[in-house]
Amino acid sequence: DKTGKENADLKEWRELQAIAMKMEPPVWYYNLTCALAVQGKRDEAFDALEQAVVAGYNEVEHAKCDSDFDTISDNLVF
Repeated sequence: DKTGKENADLKEWRELQAIAMKMEPPVWYYNLTCALAVQGKRDEAFDALEQAVVAGYNEVEHAKCDSDFDTISDNLVF
């Protein structure tokens, strides 16, 4: 399936970019959360945000002010 391969290629590219930039997992998951939230992918965004927290992301005040989260900030989970 071509779509599946394209998605796998994109995932691989993202991971390679994160490694190349020496980004820490919490930051990578936070940035993924931003991208998903902007796209309106609420469930996936919450999953990525949970992974960011588990990986050590703890900048709550920054997240509260991040406009990328406008589409999910009304949810109690946030």
